[in-house]
Amino acid sequence: MKTTTMLLAATLSVGLLVSSGIANATSITSHFGTTSYDIINFSVSSPGVVEIQYAGGYYNPTFSLFDGSGAHLISSYPSDYLTQSLGTGNYSLLVGVCCDSIDYATNNFIDEPLMLSQTDGYNTGNYWIGGSGTLSGMQAFLDASSYYWLAQGEAYSLNISNNAQISSVPAPAAAWLLGSGLLGLIGVSRRKAA
Repeated sequence: MKTTTMLLAATLSVGLLVSSGIANATSITSHFGTTSYDIINFSVSSPGVVEIQYAGGYYNPTFSLFDGSGAHLISSYPSDYLTQSLGTGNYSLLVGVCCDSIDYATNNFIDEPLMLSQTDGYNTGNYWIGGSGTLSGMQAFLDASSYYWLAQGEAYSLNISNNAQISSVPAPAAAWLLGSGLLGLIGVSRRKAA
């Protein structure tokens, strides 16, 4: 009986170890610059869904997310919440106000036609802009923008969290664990019967 309990406990603990995930969170408090935007650079240590939540400050925020090379991934219009599945690596978040991202997109700074939708698979309720713009291109556009005075020097805060994807036990490994556990139980029961 003790052997059976130990086998089951060992199988369960292996399953829990394999399926555990990691979560990281960062709170940021800052001020918009003289051009009413700010850039936050951050790293993702394990692949997963990254959540960006505006926590207060100047109203009507927009987010534009760029990968480590400065390539545009997604922008919001307007939203205080953005989620995106990201791999391990470095990213930049341009925090702006009001019409920054929509103006950047509609003024042909994004090569693809303007793509507006109510959902992108992660986000709902606002407009999400995809395309092939760049961080440096958006900065140049905003530096020349007429909205530069909107949030000059205004404070804001936000939270960035990475909820790493939980990896499950692959099917062959799960079958192997279950099979070896059952064989062990059969062996124990046969020994007791003999």
